[in-house]
Amino acid sequence: MIRSALRLELKSLLDESVDTDDYWSAAQLNRYLNMGLASVESRILMIDPMAFIAEDACPIFANVDLVPLPEGTITLLRVHNASGARLRVLQESVVARENQNGATALVPTRYGRLGRYIRVGGKPTTNVSSGLVFTTVPTLTMAAENDTPGIHENLQWLILLKAAIIALSGTAEKEKIAIHRNQLREGLEEISTYYRPQADSVTYMRPDYDIIDGDDPRGFDAFALPSDETRQG
Repeated sequence: MIRSALRLELKSLLDESVDTDDYWSAAQLNRYLNMGLASVESRILMIDPMAFIAEDACPIFANVDLVPLPEGTITLLRVHNASGARLRVLQESVVARENQNGATALVPTRYGRLGRYIRVGGKPTTNVSSGLVFTTVPTLTMAAENDTPGIHENLQWLILLKAAIIALSGTAEKEKIAIHRNQLREGLEEISTYYRPQADSVTYMRPDYDIIDGDDPRGFDAFALPSDETRQG
């Protein structure tokens, strides 16, 4: 369902007239729906961490090496540059030191995490409108009336239940809140029917896919461990 339809369903669940805003405004209900969506998404990610992969292109600017992550990013999986090459992940302090020492690049080849930003290296020498492509797990949201929640339709009623609980939390409807909580608890058990990790995918949450995987298929490159040939030699 789209956001406007979900809001009408939520009003019905709250015994609110669909034609009036007696207790909650449309803006409030929209906010509760998005809070409910975020809650359900977090439970889905516990079962299938890769259920909501997204890609976002962003610009880079000359002499600016700090690039903000896409808004709402939960997990950063990987970063590609304008040439399609995957950036290698290093400690942010290492990238910062290299850049301070004069490392520059038309196309960045490495990056380090710094909170809600990444620091790219070398420091860009020109503006590129789509200089980086982020692969992320985003926070699902419905910003417009025609937006859909992005989860399986058979689970969208869980969003409504969570939103109703939030809306009623400041009221005296304790019995109704308890009923919705029980319904939500039972409904969350259905998530595994609709979301399961792919056979070749991860089966647990990763703080940063690149730190574990990076460019080395064995997953050790980010820690600068020697190769098999180096160890054997």
